[in-house]
Amino acid sequence: MPDFVKRARELNEQTVADRRCIHQFAGTQFDVEETRDYITARLDKLGIEWEEICKCGIKARVGKGEPVFLLRADYDALPFKEQSGLPFASTKDSCHACGHDIHSSMLLCAAQMLKEVEDQLKGTIILDFQPAEEGGGGCQKMVDAGLLENPKVDKAMAIHVATGTDISTTGTIHYSLGPAFSSGTGISIKIKGKGGHGAQPHTAVDPITAAAEVIVALQHILSMEIAQGSRVALTFGQISGGSAPNVITDTVEFKGTLRVYDKAVGEFIRGRIVDIATNVAKAMRCEAEVNLSKAGLPVINDPALCREIFPWVEEVTGEGGTLLCDYPTSFGGEDFAVVTDRVPGLVLKLGAGSIAEGHTVAIHNPKVVFEEDCIPVGAAAYANVAFRWLENNAK
Repeated sequence: MPDFVKRARELNEQTVADRRCIHQFAGTQFDVEETRDYITARLDKLGIEWEEICKCGIKARVGKGEPVFLLRADYDALPFKEQSGLPFASTKDSCHACGHDIHSSMLLCAAQMLKEVEDQLKGTIILDFQPAEEGGGGCQKMVDAGLLENPKVDKAMAIHVATGTDISTTGTIHYSLGPAFSSGTGISIKIKGKGGHGAQPHTAVDPITAAAEVIVALQHILSMEIAQGSRVALTFGQISGGSAPNVITDTVEFKGTLRVYDKAVGEFIRGRIVDIATNVAKAMRCEAEVNLSKAGLPVINDPALCREIFPWVEEVTGEGGTLLCDYPTSFGGEDFAVVTDRVPGLVLKLGAGSIAEGHTVAIHNPKVVFEEDCIPVGAAAYANVAFRWLENNAK
């Protein structure tokens, strides 16, 4: 049995170099040609077969025959300026504040380790390097382009780094038995009233007051209309309207997000958002224009696969270093849901710095810093789980 933990440590200098290079490229969505070229050059050097199945979507493979296990790493960045202070920080107006540079470098390391033991593999491992996870629909485009076919994928796994939480100690792994990442619906509500002077409010119809009432009323859904324990988040983070403090504006627009794990609950809430916004606005002599984005998909970790791989993950982290949770630890979204909706799969969360370790800034923050000591752990977890699963399910 290969010792992937030992080998990942031996390769760590190269893996960290990969990470820092990808970190500086920091392309967004599908505009990640520099990173694509870097990854494919590394795959070529390792003698690993690959193809670009959609723009910057790389599907590589190691081994042959059945069964087939897929390992996925995304590699796009976020569209804001980095403030980490790292010597290898991105100088662009985009940065890897979600850790995708770590994901892709870990999968490159795993690719090398698996290629080195290719003659021992009891099937095929698909290596999925995905662009445009951050709102670009990259996973959907790769699935549409045949990611899960030829060969047909049996099971799938991704890893996502976590930092700035109580349970993200460097080098530990946690994952949930079932719901893992929520679906997301974007919400945009425009309240239309009638403008006027602030000194004569009775001559106007105030959309700002109506918007405030709508926002408060929508929280009634969570407190009174769905079962307790449904685990739903409904938040509004943006509001705009008005041009002067003494002028009543014509319109106010506010935007937010709905996060759920259950599709039926999500559909119910979407309908109630329209009902409540429309009727509360009408009661205040305003009109509400409600726009909801297409509902996303939640990542639901396959319970059987969660249990099957637990000992193989713990082989990497050491006893006590892996936590199988009953519930997800956040309402974050993840477009790997497009894969897990079609194939039994899961997402592991790899600790890259906890609050106790001094990491108080979480992902999607321009100041976030990840502990690079997590990298060999994640690389070994990718390789060990895939190798062991093939071995355990050989046909």
